[in-house]
Amino acid sequence: MNVEHALLTVADGQSEQFEQAFEAAQEIIVKAEGCYFVDLLRQTGSRTTYLLIVAWASHSAAEGFRDAKLFAQWN
Repeated sequence: MNVEHALLTVADGQSEQFEQAFEAAQEIIVKAEGCYFVDLLRQTGSRTTYLLIVAWASHSAAEGFRDAKLFAQWN
């Protein structure tokens, strides 16, 4: 399994909009071949800092998503 993570900072006052956009993006990402799960965690005590975690079956599955049509929908 290959786990990717990214620490994301959202502009103040944009957290709710970001979380809604993420819900749509999550639906696209989990459809990708080899994706085990996608999760977004908000940092305790912060309204603007998030940790994005994506688990893939392999490194090539993650790379394959970036080259796929689904990535264009998400990105």
